[in-house]
Amino acid sequence: NRKVKDVNPELLPYGYLVGDVDSISIVLKNTSTAGGGLDAFALETLTPKSIVQRYISMLQDHRRVILSGPSGSTGKTYMALKLAKLLMSLNAKEAETLKMEHFELSKTNHEDFVDLIQRVNVDAERMPFVMILDNLHLASNVDLILSQNLAVGPEAGPFIIGTMIQSSSNNSTNLQLKHNFRWILCANHIEPVRGLLSRFLKKKLLTLEAETRQFNPELAKIVDWVSKVLLSINKFLETHCNPESTLSPTTFMSCPMDAHEAKLWFLNLWNLTIVPHTLDAVTEGLQAFGRRGAWEDPLQALQESWPWAHHDLAELVRIRPEDVAFESYPLARPVSGHSGDNCLDDPLFNMLMTLQEAATNQTSPDL
Repeated sequence: NRKVKDVNPELLPYGYLVGDVDSISIVLKNTSTAGGGLDAFALETLTPKSIVQRYISMLQDHRRVILSGPSGSTGKTYMALKLAKLLMSLNAKEAETLKMEHFELSKTNHEDFVDLIQRVNVDAERMPFVMILDNLHLASNVDLILSQNLAVGPEAGPFIIGTMIQSSSNNSTNLQLKHNFRWILCANHIEPVRGLLSRFLKKKLLTLEAETRQFNPELAKIVDWVSKVLLSINKFLETHCNPESTLSPTTFMSCPMDAHEAKLWFLNLWNLTIVPHTLDAVTEGLQAFGRRGAWEDPLQALQESWPWAHHDLAELVRIRPEDVAFESYPLARPVSGHSGDNCLDDPLFNMLMTLQEAATNQTSPDL
């Protein structure tokens, strides 16, 4: 048994998996409450603790946040639910009696959404401690709805955690200035999403090694390589496409923990999923923006770092510039002049997101 602030053990955890011992238990700080603590949250969600602390501080200071990011599997709803439960657990004396309300907006329940907001004004005793408002981008005008129906201010009302597709944040400035919302950017190119695949696959590998009591250097190399492939292909997509076209970590999370099976899995993933998606996304990007950068073969990095002993690169479909008629498009026009549906037109919102991205990248490593 090792306690906090004890000297480090002589052996790594593997060294104690001997005889009948087949598991190691970890007891984290402040896990006596129903929802655990910051450490348990960070471990369960695979989110760096510094980022968790920043999210909680933002909620405690401003009481209203919106998780904003591209549609798909960036984990906005999952993170909102986990943050709500963590907030409740941090109020240890009342945690068991606190209530959480989760409302998911759709195109057909606008009136129910308005009713929910109005109830907060008149039913203080039954008011939830925290409200999760999912898919706020489906509301016709969030700013107007809140202005007309939400009378209580942030200090008197519940905590509010909203989720919204990033490109739909047209009234983002009013939500921040008039309603005290703060923004948490959930995007594939910054933490905690950027390094999530690496942390997930390493946890998956460690679980296997603990079960088999064997270190597999080949599989460790493959896991590290797969994580870097996601970053590499997303860099290519960011260069030529809309930022929302980048791939989610969930695309790669099914990587098998067997070297041979992992190779077959990746060949299929590349040829049947990544290549078609990339061709479609690059074509749309060229049509919307023109050529925004020089063409670099996405397979080049894979060839130089292929982790398997036998090179099977001939089985991988190559993404060629002629497949998307790359040279036929003009050089890119300034993105700021684009007024399409997928472009954020609010300069203040863009500035806030840029500052948040810079702060995140300063406190978190790439992987």
